[in-house]
Amino acid sequence: MMKRIHRWIRRPSQRGSLSGSPAPDPRQQITELNRALNQLEERLRRLRSAVRNLAQLQQVQDRLAEADQLALATDEIKTLQQQAEDLELALSGQVFSWQQLKEPF
Repeated sequence: MMKRIHRWIRRPSQRGSLSGSPAPDPRQQITELNRALNQLEERLRRLRSAVRNLAQLQQVQDRLAEADQLALATDEIKTLQQQAEDLELALSGQVFSWQQLKEPF
């Protein structure tokens, strides 16, 4: 029977853990952590800015929708006014017709 030979692969995150080599410099690790923290803070600032921009765009879109509804309502009022005037003219024409019919009698 053959025995398996296990080869241990060392990953960068395992350096210094078993081989007896020196551990990474804590100052370097702190520097890298600070850099990563700064990058995260910048990403958070950009994300907050994007959220504010989206909120402002939503407000503008809501105002435009209100303006569109107002314009549609105004157009509808104008249409109704025109229809009322047309009806008034039609009715006044009929009143004259009825008066003309009554006169001979």
